[in-house]
This record gives sequence, structure tokens and C-alpha cells, in this order.
Amino acid sequence: MSLKQEIETWVQAITHYDNNEFDESLKAFDGISDTSKILFNCGVIHATLGEHDKAVECYQRAVRLDQYLAVAYFQQGVSNFLVGDFEEALANFNDTLLYLRGNTYIDYEQLGLKFKLFSCEVLFNRGLCYIYLQQKEAGMGDLSYAVKEKVTPDHDVIDEAIREQAEGYTVFSIPVGVVYRPNSAKVKNLKTKDYLGKARLIASFDTNTSTGFAGPEMKRNRAAAIDFGRDDRPLENISFAASNLVKPDIRSRTRQQSEPPINRNLFPPTPPPDYDQPLRPTMTSTQTPPRTNSGQMSGRADS
Repeated sequence: MSLKQEIETWVQAITHYDNNEFDESLKAFDGISDTSKILFNCGVIHATLGEHDKAVECYQRAVRLDQYLAVAYFQQGVSNFLVGDFEEALANFNDTLLYLRGNTYIDYEQLGLKFKLFSCEVLFNRGLCYIYLQQKEAGMGDLSYAVKEKVTPDHDVIDEAIREQAEGYTVFSIPVGVVYRPNSAKVKNLKTKDYLGKARLIASFDTNTSTGFAGPEMKRNRAAAIDFGRDDRPLENISFAASNLVKPDIRSRTRQQSEPPINRNLFPPTPPPDYDQPLRPTMTSTQTPPRTNSGQMSGRADS
């Protein structure tokens, strides 16, 4: 399948999703489900349908293709939480915290997912898992750290949960309707016409003929290599929780190829840049566990 056909199929699947035609959307995505983004989308749709086992399987396949995809660990934790597998959800949220790589948040919008993953939400979710596992001290400890890293007004619910000892609260999740969408420029270019034909290279000119590759490029490369270990992020973008509170002794039962480093005190390397390679509606409440609220904000399960 050509890149153009893949993008067309992606657009078709998104159209079905936006029209709540979830089965048709899954069928369309199935034809291009060889990238982490598409597999993540399939997981979101299965979760929307309440098929959390299938959703977890999709998220697992996504992180096998892209072990740095923190949001996939995050949503895997949400689905495991909703089916009552709090131990596995705890491991998923712990992995999410690891793959935040010390950041207060990761903004996925440039990659096509209109969502920011915040460290305080991850830590809050992990804390709830501890509480549902009858480890209230550890859980409330996570919540107390989470409240220190609040960013948006939606995060005020963390204060409320602490005041009420997290009684009846549920996890943060991605908002309704948020999935990876194709690059708008690429979608627009699908309809452009080629009036001039294909360009041909007639001649090329090396602008570094006087110095060769051993000139300024190599100097810049050496300088970059020397500076590689320096953390130049602004202090407000560095999360204490994501830098210090990852638990090295928590292991997921299902993680295989995406296994993080043995020494979890070290950050995973920064992922390579994404070049767009071809790579939930509200859920009803149940008794245990509480259902995730629609939207990004956590809240009371009985709302």
C-alpha cells in the first residue's frame, strides 16, 4: 500500500470514528495497523466499546513498536484499572512515569494526538491503584506528590481527593474523541494536482568545497557530542515525581520487547524524532472499579 493510500485509509477510519461508527473504524484501521499510532487508536476504540482486554492488547502491540510511547502505557493502565486489575495498572502507570523521562508533561499535539500527558495525573493514577490494593499509605503518598505538580485547573480534583482520602475517585484518562489524526498538510496534499511533472536533479553543488565535511559540520557535531549529557530544560519542565519516584521493583506481567532498562534510576534515552512514518465517550459507572470520567479530568465515581 502506498503512503497516499495509507493516509486515505487513515482519514476514512477517523471519519467513521467521529461518526461513532466504531466497528467500521476498526475495520479500516486494521488495514494499516502496523504502526504504534494506529494501534493506539485501535486500543482507544476498543476501550470505548468496553472491550478493555482487546484495548490492552493493542496498547501492548503499540509499545512493542515504540517503547517510548508513554501515553500507551498510560491508557493501558486505565483499561486495566477499569477491569479491576489494579496490580497490572500500577505497573503500567509506573512505566508511564518512567517514560516521561523526568518531564512535567509530554505534549503529543505535534504528533497528531491533541493531548498533554501530565506527571501529576500519572502519579495520581498510580496512587489510586495503591489505594485499591489496600496500600493506602503508599497511595496517599503518591497523591501528596501529585498535588505539588498540578498544572491546570482540572488538577484541583487532586486536592479534593486528598481531603476525602480518595474515597470514590477514579483515574485520569484521555478526553473523549482524542485519537491520533493524520497530518493536515499531508491530507491536503492528497488532493493537489501535479501540473509540472517530476523534478529532475541536473547538477548539485557542495557549499563546503573549501573545507569539506571535516570543516564546520564536524566541529558542530563534536560540540553537540560534548554537550549531550547536559540537561538544559527549564526547571519548571522538570518533574520531581518523574525524576525520583519511579519504583524500580514494579514489573508488568505482560511487557516483553518494551522492557525498560534494568537500572530504573536511569532515564531511558530520548526517543528518536517522529517523522509520521506510515507507520471515549463517557463510560457508565459500575460498583468496582469506578469508571473513568469522560474528558481528561478525574473525579468522583458516583457523579
